[in-house]
Amino acid sequence: MQARYLFLKITTCILFLLGLPLLIPANCTLPTPGPITFTYVPVVICKNAVNIAPVPLLPTPSGGSYSSTPSGLSINPFNGQINAALSISGTYTVFHTVKTGEITVTITPLPSGINGNSPICLGASSILSATTSATPANYTWLHNGATANAISVSPTITTDYTLNITDSYGCFYSQVKTVFVNLTPAGLSINNPTVCSTQTVMIGLSGAIPPGTGFNWLPANLQSPSVVVMPSATQVYTVIASLGSCSKTYTSKVTTIPSTTVNPNFFYTDPICIGRENPLPGLTPNFTKGGVFSAEPALPLDSVTGKITLINAVNGSYFVTYSLAPIGCTLGGLNTQNIIIGTSSNLFAEPEVIITEGSSAVISASGGTNYQWSPEFFLNCSDCASPVVNPTQSTKYCVLDPTDGCALTACVDVIVVCLNRGDLSIPNAFT
Repeated sequence: MQARYLFLKITTCILFLLGLPLLIPANCTLPTPGPITFTYVPVVICKNAVNIAPVPLLPTPSGGSYSSTPSGLSINPFNGQINAALSISGTYTVFHTVKTGEITVTITPLPSGINGNSPICLGASSILSATTSATPANYTWLHNGATANAISVSPTITTDYTLNITDSYGCFYSQVKTVFVNLTPAGLSINNPTVCSTQTVMIGLSGAIPPGTGFNWLPANLQSPSVVVMPSATQVYTVIASLGSCSKTYTSKVTTIPSTTVNPNFFYTDPICIGRENPLPGLTPNFTKGGVFSAEPALPLDSVTGKITLINAVNGSYFVTYSLAPIGCTLGGLNTQNIIIGTSSNLFAEPEVIITEGSSAVISASGGTNYQWSPEFFLNCSDCASPVVNPTQSTKYCVLDPTDGCALTACVDVIVVCLNRGDLSIPNAFT
């Protein structure tokens, strides 16, 4: 017996037993339910269906209303139309106050929406998935034909993904998920240079950098696409490029080669005098060769050896420079020396003086400002122009001007004649 009639019979019998007035015979006999006069096609209604109207099976009186049990079914009481989209999934009994018959309908479950991360950063991926409790179900992703309920996507621009689902009831659902893509400072290049330990180098990002990108370098703590660094040893630098919530980390390895220093130090020995031997520079220990000597045009100078050609020189003060150009990680160097070139002056002296043993004589020099005689033995003065000499044997006396480094030396031979022999021979170590 149909539920409505069973309910009515039970209720009537209870009222009879309680002694209440009854509208039907006291033996609780109910009329036989009438035929089913309406139905729904289909009785399994997909969750996305709307306005599913009852289908009459037999002519029925007008009037009355539709209702359902349990609650949760969205049904129009006047025309019986069911709106599955507004109903709770489940099984319901639909009946009418005038039309006979009760119809059981089922509202199918709605698949879950497409789940997945959105927005994502350019270069990232998102796992898109959807499920339904009405299994087994068929899934089809329109963009690539995949038939799994979950896929991984990595769009480069904002993209709509459509998933078609057919559940075990045969209900068809088409769902769309928009994956928004935010620009990311990805796909950029960064250099990895090699540099000498005493040199600076620029490292930085290149490529299509999106406007508004921010930068943070570590350990330099600078904020620009490129930075200038001077590491003393090999160093790895990190830059984080950020745009909104998206960021990309890049690293640059700066390989450092130790720099080699040079020694450009040299000197010239004073005095440098025209008319004397052409001077070469003195080189300090570990002097670095391969550089270039240079000076003013008035000073004839060999650029390789630094040798000065005095015959073509002019008196004066000059600066001589030795320079080394940097080569690879060998540093350059520079050293400059000031030199003074003078002209040799002439001292004059009588070349020979003859004296007898035990006597003395005056020897004289001229042409200088000051004088210094040597050796100083048997002289009454060694720093005068005309000293008195009385050597015991023949001696060569030479004089120079100590205040003029370019003064030449003049010499006098003092010949001592022995009295006991009366000869004029020049004494020697054996006489």
